[in-house]
Amino acid sequence: MIIFIVVFGSCSPFPVNEIIPTLQERLPGKTISSEVVKQDKLISGLKNHMYQLCILCTDPEDKSLFCQRFMQERLYISISKDHPLAQAKSVTFHDLRGVRILVNGNVGFWLDICKRNLNEADLLIHGNPGALTDLVESSNLPLFNSDQFIARGFKTPGRISIPISDTEALVTY
Repeated sequence: MIIFIVVFGSCSPFPVNEIIPTLQERLPGKTISSEVVKQDKLISGLKNHMYQLCILCTDPEDKSLFCQRFMQERLYISISKDHPLAQAKSVTFHDLRGVRILVNGNVGFWLDICKRNLNEADLLIHGNPGALTDLVESSNLPLFNSDQFIARGFKTPGRISIPISDTEALVTY
């Protein structure tokens, strides 16, 4: 019995969840495997045939690679209804400086963007999704979210989600 495996890499976990059903539908009988890694490793992995497909957050510089727009995602901040920023229609990274924020450590390039734009000491990074959920439920600390998660019904009780308007907070995969 021959097993066919399709391996793809992504710069973020969200698009992985979006594309797997499509790949399974279009490639019946094949095993689909994925991993989230840095973009430079995605490009080299594609060129070295480690991946058959990659999901990137910027256009590749190498014009020999075929690139197709897949989807967009905007970063949001979810804060308590009594937070000083709760009435804002949108916020910037600058507005969030000095605010302690819970961050999922497994969000790919989004973590790099947050570290680049905010005081790293204010980012409470947690790599265990279950423990992060417990922290969210037992505190009123802000956390990052995205328009894609919100559109799929992921809402945090007791918090409102506000878009981050900086250009870095919007990506096209």
